[in-house]
Formats: sequence, structure tokens, C-alpha cells
Amino acid sequence: MKTAYTKTYVIKLFLLELEPENYHIFARGKWKGIQINIIIDTGASHTCLDIDFFKSCEPDAPAIANQGTNVGIGTDQFETHLALITGFKISRFHVHDFQAVLLSLKHINQAYQAARIPEVQCILGSDFFVSYNAIIDFSNQTLTVQL
Repeated sequence: MKTAYTKTYVIKLFLLELEPENYHIFARGKWKGIQINIIIDTGASHTCLDIDFFKSCEPDAPAIANQGTNVGIGTDQFETHLALITGFKISRFHVHDFQAVLLSLKHINQAYQAARIPEVQCILGSDFFVSYNAIIDFSNQTLTVQL
């Protein structure tokens, strides 16, 4: 009986305390040769890229209007697009082509700027965690994924 080969990657996470008892989890990645900051968000349904960042890296890339339901804390009235993302890397883990939601992360980055936290370009959502059997280990501050 053949056993499926699985490669495991362990990605370092960064736990930032925004206020007492208020944490956000980050990873570092790279896309199009540019270092990016990534929020780890298990409550997000989909992986998202900041639309302005996307357009600055891929000005001619097609982005189609998202006809799906947009649900976010505070509002569901925001515009999103979909795009195929290639060449995305988190630590040593190369993420193969995947569809991401493009939306403005300005409100998040404004809050981070006030807290003196570097701006983010990406939110990893549950679609990523399910696809790669992800495990978040808070005690070791790692994200383990399998390909």
C-alpha cells in the first residue's frame, strides 16, 4: 500500500500585543520579490491582499469583481475583487497558485500605524489553513503547514 508523501514546513510567527491581553499574530512573506507582513486570521474566510499593494505590483493583472458575500466586522458594505496570486512565499513555503480576495486594508494599517506596528499587505484566512492542514502553536510561535 502506497503512503502519500507529505512535506511539512514550520513557519515562525510573531505575536504582537497591541494592548494588554489584545494580540495579533503575524508572519513574514514575500511576493514579487517584496517583503510583506501577513496577519494570521483564523476568523477570516478567505486569504486577502491589499488591493493597492496588488495593483502596485501587478498593474496589468486581471482582477474580477467578487460577486460573493462580503462579511466583516462592522460592515458588509465593501467592494472586493478576486485575483490569481502566483509566486507567493511564506518563509521557505512556496504557496502554489491560489485565488485571493483583493480589498482595502487601509483601516487596519491606520490602526497599526497608530500603534507603531508595520503595515500589512496580506491576511491569511481559513481557506489557506484548511488547504494546508495548518496548525498554529502559540507556545512555540509557529505555524505548521503540509503540502
